[in-house]
Amino acid sequence: MRFVTFDAQGAEERYQLEARVALDPQTAFDREWGMTLLAQALSRLKQEYTATGKDRLYERLKAYASAEMDATACAQAAAELALTESATKGALQRLRQHYRELIRMEIAQTVSSPSQIDEEIRYLIGIIGE
Repeated sequence: MRFVTFDAQGAEERYQLEARVALDPQTAFDREWGMTLLAQALSRLKQEYTATGKDRLYERLKAYASAEMDATACAQAAAELALTESATKGALQRLRQHYRELIRMEIAQTVSSPSQIDEEIRYLIGIIGE
């Protein structure tokens, strides 16, 4: 059995955002599913970084797990983490790679065959990007 946390406040905030966009019920459900799946993967990523004593690194880089980091932000993060910019970029690359792996693992639990994972990822990207 796997427990999933329920964030009523976060759900309400996402609902309020969805209410402004005219989506059919299936699309709204799928988008919510996608956002929940990404949040679960990010939560697992945080747990793993915390368990290995890298919580400070995670907290500083998590905003860039699925977003670009410009040179200024990289320099600031490197200074705050007492790393070189090259080491910071490497740490971010590893964080992103592991995040992608965790997303794949989350999706794998929702499909009947491993061959469907890539198709679901493409669908997830499409539904989140709308």
